[in-house]
Amino acid sequence: MNPPVTVLITAYNTPPKFLGEAVNSALSQDYENLEVLIVDDGSNPRLDMHLDYHPKLRYIYMEHKGLPHSYIRGMREAKGKYVAILDHDDTLTEGSISKRVEAITKANAGLVYGDINYMNGNSRVYSTRKFPDYKTFDELVEAIIGSPLAPLKHSGVMFDRQAVVRVGNYPVLPAHFDHELIISVAEKNGWTHLPEVVFNYRTHRNNVTSDYQHRLADFSCRWQSIDRHFRHDWKKRVILKAKMIFWDTAKLIYHAMSVKKPQFVLDMLSK
Repeated sequence: MNPPVTVLITAYNTPPKFLGEAVNSALSQDYENLEVLIVDDGSNPRLDMHLDYHPKLRYIYMEHKGLPHSYIRGMREAKGKYVAILDHDDTLTEGSISKRVEAITKANAGLVYGDINYMNGNSRVYSTRKFPDYKTFDELVEAIIGSPLAPLKHSGVMFDRQAVVRVGNYPVLPAHFDHELIISVAEKNGWTHLPEVVFNYRTHRNNVTSDYQHRLADFSCRWQSIDRHFRHDWKKRVILKAKMIFWDTAKLIYHAMSVKKPQFVLDMLSK
């Protein structure tokens, strides 16, 4: 029998349309030994009122504590050997789970990441992004921390659950907690890349990453992450921090302008 897999969806006051599309994309996967676990981070009203019963679907409601806490809870409750993350407004592509299980098993890695489609609020795919195969740990970390467009989207990652447990689960941070877990697991247990699109990333005006306070928290956490991971390479720290300042300033200026921009450019700079 194929190893069990948990598709972990954390949600908070998610529009029913988005959540329904996310859940349906997981339940329609061709991988039989699968559960879909929804951790509701204190939505009001509860999100289970919008869900239809399915034997593979499990729902947990918790007091609102914030994203890292709901991911920690979900990882603890997951029954799968592997845990595929799916954000509440994204959708899995056909065969996403079976292809990633094959890749992570073959590589005996702590995580596998795949490529992505971008889709708009109406679920229309308008672009595809391919990620490189990062050969060294430093290359991987530099790309995660220093890139203006994060190369490993959370919904594109499948973890070996025991590898996550060994590094202590998600860190409790106001932002960047997903990337810090990815870095920790990759360092201790390795990683592999599946060069195929594994999910559709939804861009819309209410993305949490477009919130100003989230941007400030993300900037602070990435700054500290650079100091932590490149503490012995001051030149690299200077270069990465300069890139951060440049790109974050560009984003702030861009969003302060009222001139209409092409949708693809707007979505790219919204991340």
